[in-house]
Amino acid sequence: MAVRALLAGACAASFACAGHAQRANPILEPEQPWGFQGFSLRPPAGAGWYSLAKSRTRAVLGRRIESRTHTLVAAVHSARLVRPFESPEALAAELRARRARDLDPARFRLIEVDERRDDLDGAWCTRYRVDAEERATAERLLVLRIQGRSCVHPAAPDLLVDLSVSERGLPGETDDGTRAQAGSFLDSLRFAPITPSADLLEAEKLARDGTTEAAARLLEALAARGDSGAALRLARAYDSGRGVPADAAQAERMYRRAAAAGEVDALYNLGVFHDKARGGARDAEEAVRWFRRAADQRDAQAQLNLGILFYKGDGVPVDHAQARAWLELAADNGNARAQDLLRVLEFRAGSRDGLPVKPTVLIDPP
Repeated sequence: MAVRALLAGACAASFACAGHAQRANPILEPEQPWGFQGFSLRPPAGAGWYSLAKSRTRAVLGRRIESRTHTLVAAVHSARLVRPFESPEALAAELRARRARDLDPARFRLIEVDERRDDLDGAWCTRYRVDAEERATAERLLVLRIQGRSCVHPAAPDLLVDLSVSERGLPGETDDGTRAQAGSFLDSLRFAPITPSADLLEAEKLARDGTTEAAARLLEALAARGDSGAALRLARAYDSGRGVPADAAQAERMYRRAAAAGEVDALYNLGVFHDKARGGARDAEEAVRWFRRAADQRDAQAQLNLGILFYKGDGVPVDHAQARAWLELAADNGNARAQDLLRVLEFRAGSRDGLPVKPTVLIDPP
C-alpha cells in the first residue's frame, strides 16, 4: 500500500507537478498532533513543510526544496481491509508483495530492503526502508528512498494505517537530516478509539434528550479516562453552561486536553475562546496561535479567521499577502465567506507596516 501511494504521489513534493486539486498549506506548528479516524500523529519535524491534502483518513505533506530533481513527500493513509490480516507475518508478506508489484524492475534497481517487526501499543506493525536507483535519462541516475511504518489498528484488525516518507533525487541531494525528519514522523503515530465508545454515545443521547446534567457527569468520567472526544464535548458544556455551571477556566482546560490529542475542533474552539474573550479578557495573539494550529489541518474556518486577522492587523502585524493567502486556502476548502471576501477586499501590495487597517467593507461576520 505505502509504495504504491508514494510512487504515484512522489511528484506532490514538487511545485512543478501540475493538476493537483488543492493549494499548498504551510505547516506552522509541527509539534501539534493531527487527529485522524482512530489515530493521531505529528507532521515531520523541520522547516518548509506544507500539506496538500487532509481528511479524517489520509494526509499528504511535502517540503519546499530548491531543486528541480529532488522531491520529498510524506503520506499517511488508513483503509478498511476486505480480509483482515491473520498475523504480523501476513502483514509483512503483503507489504513485500506490494513492493514487488510496484517497483518495476525495468525502471528501478533495488539496492537494499530493510524490514523489521515494530509493534506499537498492541498493534501489529512492520517498519521498512527501501533504497533503489531509478534511471531518469540515459545520463542521469536518481536515488529513491522510502521509509515506512504499516500497522494494523489494535482495536480493529481490518484497519490498516500506513505512514511513509519518500525522498527522490540525485545521489548527492539526499541527506541524514531529512531521514531524521522522516523518522520523527513515523515515530509519532499514536492510536485512539476508532468510533465513539458506548458511554460516549450514551452521553450524546442524554444531551439530545435534554438530560444535560447526566450527560455532563458521564462526560466527566470519560474525559478523566483520557477520552479526547469526551473532553471536547465537556469543554463545550462548560463554555456554554449546558448541564454544568459555566466555567471558562474549566472549558479552556478541557479544550486543551482535546487539542493535545489532535482534535481540530478543539484547536479552533480555543482560538474562538480567546478571540471572543470567553475567559474574561480578549487575547488576539493567543487566538492567532490556536487558529494557526487548526489551519495547519486545513480547517477552513480557522483559515478564514487568520485571513481576517492578518488583514486588519489584529493580534499580528498587518500583512495583506498573508491575508490573501489564508483566505485563498479557506476558499479552496469550501468556505463561502472567504470566497466572498476575496471578491470585495482590496489587498495592498507590501502592506506589512504593522498599522491596523480600517477596511472599506465589513469583514467580520455579523
